[in-house]
Amino acid sequence: MAEEKTVMVVDDEETIVNILTETLDMAGFETIGQTSSPAALAEFRENYSRIDLVVTDQTMPEISGLKLAEEIQKIKPGTPIILITGFMEMTAEQLWEKGIKAFLQKPLSLKNFMEAVKSLIAAE
Repeated sequence: MAEEKTVMVVDDEETIVNILTETLDMAGFETIGQTSSPAALAEFRENYSRIDLVVTDQTMPEISGLKLAEEIQKIKPGTPIILITGFMEMTAEQLWEKGIKAFLQKPLSLKNFMEAVKSLIAAE
């Protein structure tokens, strides 16, 4: 990787944030971990120019993953977002319109997670 890419990971479970950020760190990515979607949104507003990809859980207190994705698209349109969820009632097309470029089901496979991250970063 010529230049380090930065990935923001948002999940209300600190353990998941830690596992995903450590996995990304080992693969050579810069990471920002957040356990609060309002804090993640504030961080994105402040540092959007250096954040290349956002990974968010759908089920979050205060701001859902989809709502967070919508707000991120208003700040930096085209930002790729990976949505992680156990259950989703939207079609792939509806997700794509909200900036969701990959959708991963729980329980999460780290192999599938890294494949999604790498394919979206490569597509930039």
